Amino acid sequence: MKVKGLRWWIIALIGLATVINYIDRSAINILWPYIYKEFGIADADNKTALALITTFFMIAYALGQTFTGKLMDAIGTRLGMTISIIGWSISIALHAFAKSLLSFNIFRFMLGFSEAGNWPGATKSNAEWFPAKERGIAQGIFGAGASLGSVVSAPIIAALYLIFGWKMTFVLIAVLGLIWVIPWLYINKTTPDKHPWLTEEERNHILGKKEDVATEVKEEAPALTWKELLKIRNTWGIITKQVFYRSSLVVVCNLAANILERAVHV
Repeated sequence: MKVKGLRWWIIALIGLATVINYIDRSAINILWPYIYKEFGIADADNKTALALITTFFMIAYALGQTFTGKLMDAIGTRLGMTISIIGWSISIALHAFAKSLLSFNIFRFMLGFSEAGNWPGATKSNAEWFPAKERGIAQGIFGAGASLGSVVSAPIIAALYLIFGWKMTFVLIAVLGLIWVIPWLYINKTTPDKHPWLTEEERNHILGKKEDVATEVKEEAPALTWKELLKIRNTWGIITKQVFYRSSLVVVCNLAANILERAVHV
């Protein structure tokens, strides 16, 4: 069997994984107003508790970027992405069994660590499946998954909560990730040079630029330390962008939580 445009199926699955990634990470921000009282957290302390949980997530996310990046290099994107999404699906499902703020922090740390793999995995997969001239659009599709996930997470989580309650909501969104693994392993059987479904035309299109790319990167820039990176203006631009982006995501989730609260009381 030969499949035309197989690389676009691969990037579509990566984009979908990114949507699921953002649904999972947004869930607690939207559901928190209906959770914290069950753990004996006072109204005055609930925002502080949520901030603590978010901090654990972000610390784990930062650590996970390096670890999962090395994982993708060691075992490949096919298995690396599989391990990452199974890890974060299990982690988000465990939120339903949290008994205290401590257990929430533990599960949130696990979620952040495993969710970090989506980014190095997607970037490496794009480099494998797309020639240099198409990597911009491939990265754009992957990035669009993050924006789409931020938009659709609120209505999806709100609908699940109204129907099933907060515990089953965590379990059901975890199922999304586990289901994703099935087509990923089925379609992404191996790398492009060995994949049996690729037409020769597409295989040559993907691999034909390898020599050009190799020539371009012969003179590689030396690896920079964190101290050296922080001296570069672009580094601070990227950091600032991410801070504002994460902050805007929190605002959207809080707005969705307020809308959901009003819906519950109608």
